[in-house]
Amino acid sequence: HHGKHFKMYLDDSSKLPDTDEEGLLELRKNDLVEVLEFYEKAYPNNWFDPRMLETNQYLGIRNENKKIISVGGVHVYSEEYNIAALGNIATLPDFRSKGYGTKLAIMLSRKILTKLKGIGLNVRFDNILAIGMYKKLGFSKTATYHEWMICKFR
Repeated sequence: HHGKHFKMYLDDSSKLPDTDEEGLLELRKNDLVEVLEFYEKAYPNNWFDPRMLETNQYLGIRNENKKIISVGGVHVYSEEYNIAALGNIATLPDFRSKGYGTKLAIMLSRKILTKLKGIGLNVRFDNILAIGMYKKLGFSKTATYHEWMICKFR
């Protein structure tokens, strides 16, 4: 069992505040090694597939030393179904609570809304800070579910 989660949906995009793009970078396939190293420190055991960078919907923030300190992207991006799911938004521990994750969520949402109509996400029920941030940005809870790993036993 990997815990209880909430599904959230952006139902009020007017709550997305303006934010500057300072330090923001678009992450691509050639950033893969650095992104993997980042997630190992900031969000171990997350569900990240290197092919997700091919969506061109991953953003990062570098600090003054050119080190990636925050990353966010999508788990799903479908122009056919007109929807995306934000995912893998994380910040290195030493840089948390400074607004980097919020900035990425805002910028990703704004970028996605230029092409698609719907944005959803999944968040652990006990990630109170993230849930509060998403609510401020116009997301609301739409469902509760539990994640499980199913293994085949012999």
